[in-house]
Amino acid sequence: MRHYFYSLIACLVLVTLPAQEKAKEPFKDPLPVFSIRGSCAIPKIIGSEAFRVSFLGVYDASLTFNVRLGKSVTIGIGYQNALFNQTSFFRYKGVDTRLQVNNGLVRFGYDKATGPKAFVSLSVTSGFGVNQYTAVKAIKDSLNGKYPTYFTATFLRPEISYNFLVEDNFAFGILLAYNMVLASYDPNLNAFGTYENFSKYRNKANMGWISFGFNFYYGPKKKKA
Repeated sequence: MRHYFYSLIACLVLVTLPAQEKAKEPFKDPLPVFSIRGSCAIPKIIGSEAFRVSFLGVYDASLTFNVRLGKSVTIGIGYQNALFNQTSFFRYKGVDTRLQVNNGLVRFGYDKATGPKAFVSLSVTSGFGVNQYTAVKAIKDSLNGKYPTYFTATFLRPEISYNFLVEDNFAFGILLAYNMVLASYDPNLNAFGTYENFSKYRNKANMGWISFGFNFYYGPKKKKA
């Protein structure tokens, strides 16, 4: 997955730089007032070492409904869902625990035209959600149910995306985001602490991940009479 992650970063650089060099006059008409934006990316865990040795990112997806304020600023609400699988270290111990992230969010964004058919979106997203561990299994049955298998937390997510307009109200793009959960990783909630001594892993940083992937933009317009 690491090679795929770095390949996507290389694609962002190769696509963005030539587009900026060859771009003609950026489009001047504002984007539609209402927009639907979605994304699907691969998360790469950073921060807490204890979190990194426990899980691997599978996907990080979101969908938001936005309204434009003025020419470039947007505000919206939406939903984010992410999935993480246990690492091979725990899978070989017969564990099949996953972390499911479900967040409600508010998005603040800024769109800037960079060419006749391209624009950059900068945004900061924040919200609150439930993080659920599934198929939790302690090393001993007597330890099951000792701790809750979920936790709630707020999060903060800055994001940048480069978008290419297919039509004047529809675009595809590539994005890079950093998702920081304002909570510390607790291996007791998923029972991983019954298999491994986590005191040897650094765990002072918050849970977090970098996501790189693809996104879309759609701005519904009134049909002409």
